[in-house]
Amino acid sequence: MARVKSPAETDVPVEEILARESEWRTRAGIASILAGVLTLGGGIAAGLVYQDLPSVLLLDALRDAAGQDIGREGLRTAQIQFYDDKMVTLLLLSGVLALGALLTAVPLSYLARATSARRKEFPRSVIYAVIAGPALVAISGLMLQVVVAVRARDFVSSGDFSTRTAHDVLQASDLLIVSQILRQVGVLAIGFAFVLVALNAMRAGLLTRFMGTLGIIVGVLFVIPIGGQLPVVQAFWLVALGFLFMQLWTAGGVPPAWQSGRAEPWPTQQELREARERAKAGAASEPEPERRKATPPPPSADDTPAPSKPHVSSNKKKRKRR
Repeated sequence: MARVKSPAETDVPVEEILARESEWRTRAGIASILAGVLTLGGGIAAGLVYQDLPSVLLLDALRDAAGQDIGREGLRTAQIQFYDDKMVTLLLLSGVLALGALLTAVPLSYLARATSARRKEFPRSVIYAVIAGPALVAISGLMLQVVVAVRARDFVSSGDFSTRTAHDVLQASDLLIVSQILRQVGVLAIGFAFVLVALNAMRAGLLTRFMGTLGIIVGVLFVIPIGGQLPVVQAFWLVALGFLFMQLWTAGGVPPAWQSGRAEPWPTQQELREARERAKAGAASEPEPERRKATPPPPSADDTPAPSKPHVSSNKKKRKRR
């Protein structure tokens, strides 16, 4: 099967590229902003809800796991009852996070296609990861929450709240295993897509160095969530990307590659250093400007002529007229 060539390899007219991007610019920008807001909002809401998740001391947890009586309901029993009580809330949160994940595919796909149109080195397979990753994360998240909700409801309805029965409820079932595998694959695909799209978009001049570097960090944070579960960096990058798409970006202006339809690589550090050296050498070789001719100093008070005194004869004539 022949490899699908990118627009940069098939010499697609620049006007066609810019027209297609202009048609989807606003939609991609709105989707990116919504994805950032839903991701951050869903993460904050989930953190608030899970604050009420029952927990016990380590010693009690070990005794409960061993089947010993700890004087109250076991930890697993209390947690399953929590899942049942918060079933509707948790399902809604899963839907919000799933929608945020699906919307992430829109700006990433838009940026990936714009990069592919300007940079022939961009691997086309990344576009499949851009679409598959968010879809797998959304589907697996909903599947996992639905399975937990159904099994928690069955446990509460059975009336058997023993520790052994509670531990059997959330044992690894086929659906739980499948949902967890799908989630891991989706997370890896999203991280892979973020890193490669941000890197190549920065090299094509579509993203500033700050946005490109931050996008790479976002991809790493999807796989290795450093600094907590709240996706602050991911949400900020998506919202900023949406403003960039809609040309509302004010930090340094919109990169010129969006207007030219061609790759506009940012200068490297060596090129910037050479440019500074050339500027210094050019300034040193320029002839000194001609000295301005000294303007004569303003006349002093001594040089001003004294007012002339009236003539004596004129005074006599005035007296005769009187």
